[in-house]
Amino acid sequence: MPIICTELAAERVAPRADVPLEQWDEWLRELEADSSASGFERLMALEAVGARARMEIDLAWAVLAIRAAALLAGYEGGRYRHIAELEEMRLRVRWIEKLGSRSADSVLDREYVADWFVGGLPFCSCVAKKMTVRMDGDEPLTAQELRNLRQIGSRLALVRQLNACGELPQRPELGAWLELDGLPG
Repeated sequence: MPIICTELAAERVAPRADVPLEQWDEWLRELEADSSASGFERLMALEAVGARARMEIDLAWAVLAIRAAALLAGYEGGRYRHIAELEEMRLRVRWIEKLGSRSADSVLDREYVADWFVGGLPFCSCVAKKMTVRMDGDEPLTAQELRNLRQIGSRLALVRQLNACGELPQRPELGAWLELDGLPG
């Protein structure tokens, strides 16, 4: 049976305290199996389950929210990938701050966040530094350069959160990025 957004918004998407994890899991499985689910439905899933995961103490909610993020990330050839990945990493960092990092854990492995940051970089920190100098000077950046810096700034904010709570992996390439200031985000 196809999922109708208006029904979901009224009954199943809103993160209510009286809806147990098992029902959210069942609903998300139905959505994952429905290839005709719209981007809006997928985005609603991420927002609703993500909000619930931020409120709960149970790590199972974070796992569910990460599944919702993956559901959105793969939609329409990755059109929403940046939004979904950023929300997924925000959840991971939040839970790592709460519970600490655990190697090989599906949510709490800090290396996963570090790999995501480094793997998504379009250029090195020295190029980004030169671009921030250009941004403050007379030479304007292209729209793509500005977009790249904003995405890096958003990602770097999460790396800085891990650093602030003492959970950032010791990698030389991360240290160079942490020293960089002036990125739009």
